[in-house]
Amino acid sequence: MISLIETNNYRSLKFIHRQLENFQILVGPNASGKTTFLDVVQFISDIISEGIDKAITKRSSNFNELTFSGLGGSIELAIEAILPDHIVEKIGTNQYNTIRYEVRIGLNNETAEHEINEENVLLLNRKRITAMVNQKTSSFPLEHLKEQSTIIDNRSKERILKSASGGRKINKLFTNDLFPYIIKRDSESLRIFEETVNNTDTSLNQKAKCKSGIKKSALGNFPFDDNFFPASTWFKEYIVEGIQMIILDSINIRKSSPPGQPKKFKTDGSNLPWVINDLVKHPRQFESWIKHLRTALPDIETIETVEREDDRHRYLRIKYNNGISVPSWLVSDGTLRLLALTLPAYLPDFSGVYLIEEPENGIHPKAIETVYQSLSSVYNAQILLATHSTVILSLVKPEQILCFAK
Repeated sequence: MISLIETNNYRSLKFIHRQLENFQILVGPNASGKTTFLDVVQFISDIISEGIDKAITKRSSNFNELTFSGLGGSIELAIEAILPDHIVEKIGTNQYNTIRYEVRIGLNNETAEHEINEENVLLLNRKRITAMVNQKTSSFPLEHLKEQSTIIDNRSKERILKSASGGRKINKLFTNDLFPYIIKRDSESLRIFEETVNNTDTSLNQKAKCKSGIKKSALGNFPFDDNFFPASTWFKEYIVEGIQMIILDSINIRKSSPPGQPKKFKTDGSNLPWVINDLVKHPRQFESWIKHLRTALPDIETIETVEREDDRHRYLRIKYNNGISVPSWLVSDGTLRLLALTLPAYLPDFSGVYLIEEPENGIHPKAIETVYQSLSSVYNAQILLATHSTVILSLVKPEQILCFAK
């Protein structure tokens, strides 16, 4: 899961350093920065997967419009993610349980082109960092961060270590707090350092230098080998493929879904009939979902999916206790959204990071609690949710709330 988001000089967010939980609610007035905060994750994903030009033009034709108050300058973005246990084992040491990605982007001084000024990937131990911060300050937690003008610390020192087996010499670059860099990139060079500590394959060049260009992400374009870079390989896939914005399309949910659709939940809901059809193969989860739906729609007997014989398209059909069955094209938008938003908690393969804005739209206030209970119970995925619903706010724990203000 993503454990921390940082940004400097991005849109309405002058400086943000915020740790995250597995389920997080964003609240605040309009234009207070909730959408921008969520977009930090998506922006980084776009930079890594598509390059700097596409990532920027998706958001604005004028780079300076993306800076705080439109004043220009560079933009800094950073996220940290907790590494799965099997990745920590591959690294060969339990000292590091977190990976950090940080990037600084701006305009070239000579050509005014978009460029990546700096890009770093590091391995961290967040608990150790928290302990060091607590030792350095006795003020309100992290209050000293307000004085920072950058989130990228360039202080580093190089060391030559010996591998745990074979005595092979390994070049490593560390921060002043002794956390190792995996990627260290500036406008002139790119340096890449092996993550693992137990490999004895001397054919690997421990310190690679190359130029990936000012437009492309080093993490996104360097051909990492999972044997030597397990954390970077995992993080790249996680941030590029695992970040999803749920934007439900009631029109497509109403329609019959063509064959060949993936069984994994699509964030517009267009393949819902196929996802539900697959869930039926797991009777316990399916029945639990139906039972949960009845807390908002007590007259529902079950949800069926029907495959048309002529073209093999599949559509939803709601069966009620009075014997009436209603096809999806006659069902209200609110009911369709309710089905889609409650389903993820019961899917066996639902994982990744999901960004959701105002899930209450189109749903009756009495049914909002049903939606909240499902979304807050998704244990294999991370949910970041922006809302104006007072019903949701009355249900959440204080530590799950991030309050935004102008």
